Amino acid sequence: MYTVHIDYQSRLAAMQSAVREAGLAALVGTRLKTVTHALGAFCPWRSTVLVPAEGEVELICPGMDAMRLEQEGWLSRVFGYSRQPMMELVADRLQALGPAEARIGFEDGASCPRASSAAPNTRPWPRRCRAPNWSTPTRSSMR
Repeated sequence: MYTVHIDYQSRLAAMQSAVREAGLAALVGTRLKTVTHALGAFCPWRSTVLVPAEGEVELICPGMDAMRLEQEGWLSRVFGYSRQPMMELVADRLQALGPAEARIGFEDGASCPRASSAAPNTRPWPRRCRAPNWSTPTRSSMR
């Protein structure tokens, strides 16, 4: 029988280091792969992970999944939502994390945003801001 050891503390430390290097107070991770990577358990849908530059990582998930994810994952700060919209709870938790003027990174579902004619003032993420190994390929790179 094989035993697999995953050092979650180092995994989160690397995520938090990337947040600090990007000059952010926190990252709001919305992609399934980011949430699952931080949680250490499969989180099927509509969840968000808050990765502060300092402090404990938090999970926000549907209330019906909160207890299971707290038991199966290794994050101790799991917040369930039901009647309150998820992003409202995200805003509340971010406010509890720190100052209102802080820079917050928000994962919008794309692995690496690109400049487009529809959004002329956008630029690709600098290489240092790209998520390390937990990113999935973009649709254009899978063609």
